[in-house]
Amino acid sequence: MLHNLNIIVYLNIVLQFWVPLVCAKDVIFDFTVSYADRYPDGVKKQVIVINDVFPGPTIRAKIHDTLIVRITNQLRDKDNATYPTSVHWHGIEMFRKPWWDGPDGITQCAIPYGKSMQYKFTLDQAGTYW
Repeated sequence: MLHNLNIIVYLNIVLQFWVPLVCAKDVIFDFTVSYADRYPDGVKKQVIVINDVFPGPTIRAKIHDTLIVRITNQLRDKDNATYPTSVHWHGIEMFRKPWWDGPDGITQCAIPYGKSMQYKFTLDQAGTYW
């Protein structure tokens, strides 16, 4: 009886270790970044929206998932001026992948107006980030 119990415990440990790796998946988003008029504090303002949503959409993923996000820059203001952009993944540590961190001019070039960039990295830490 004791021998069978040891086997069951061993299998549980193996499954707990391998299941997250086996269940990891690609989490894919396609975001268009632009300006829109909104009332974030009750007063009409021009704000940055993602897919015409403010605040931006929630990304839900699990540890070990690969996050793939295509950003298309459509930042054109009311005066027809265009702006470059990038996405800084605030709070997510980019170990061995600093080129995906986002601050333009520091770890990457900005995404010019009308162009797209794909961010792709594996989530190797758990938590809630903004």
